[in-house]
Amino acid sequence: MLDLKYIKIEHGKHKGIHKESEPNGKNQSLKEFIFISSIVGQQGWQEYFKEYYPEYTIHFFEISIPKKQPTEIPNMPSEIAAQQIANLITQHKISKDLPLVAHGVGGRIATILNIQHAIGPCLIIFGTRLIHKPLLRELLWLKIKKITTSKPLLHLLMPAAYATNWQTQLLWNLRHENLSNILTQISKPTLLIWGDADTASPLVFGIEAHKKIKNSTFRVITDGDTIAPYKPVPDALKELISTFLEKCK
Repeated sequence: MLDLKYIKIEHGKHKGIHKESEPNGKNQSLKEFIFISSIVGQQGWQEYFKEYYPEYTIHFFEISIPKKQPTEIPNMPSEIAAQQIANLITQHKISKDLPLVAHGVGGRIATILNIQHAIGPCLIIFGTRLIHKPLLRELLWLKIKKITTSKPLLHLLMPAAYATNWQTQLLWNLRHENLSNILTQISKPTLLIWGDADTASPLVFGIEAHKKIKNSTFRVITDGDTIAPYKPVPDALKELISTFLEKCK
């Protein structure tokens, strides 16, 4: 359903599509994790990881909207994407015991990978709408935050019936997936990281997800935005992630 591209970043170096991993982790670094990008938030993540995580090998899954119209638009595109990534993990002989790190839409895919495919001993998720809130509650939150820009309001107010094309419909379905009923099934340690300037997924989404995921930790990045929550304080973000990864064995 979604277009997926697998890239291996090894010790800060871009290796392109990786096809040479051997089974049982023979060619894998001792420090590795899987990263799943958001559709609109993938800009800059590769550069960030190369610069700040040179000691890690990162299995980077880049997500994009397909250019060719699919036969049908599923209500839960993330479930199909999770199956696609699970297949690629098997195909490229990537260990299923590597931590899952994800942003935006990628966070929903990572959640499903962990619950339905038993991938990842822990999860780190950035600004992901795991819970879909009713429209009026979202508007109330935006009013409280005094957000007056039109962009987030358009995201909230555009009904599926007014989608201009199949790509808009697919984005709508992705944005309004609700994983609320399965979050309680997550038993692995989970770190939820939110930017307090995130207008696409306000803090309330992280707070409510934190309440549902029993073994979760919630951290807020001051001035972190929607697209790239790492930009204001990249070193602080690395400290959060690295510390959590060290505990995730």
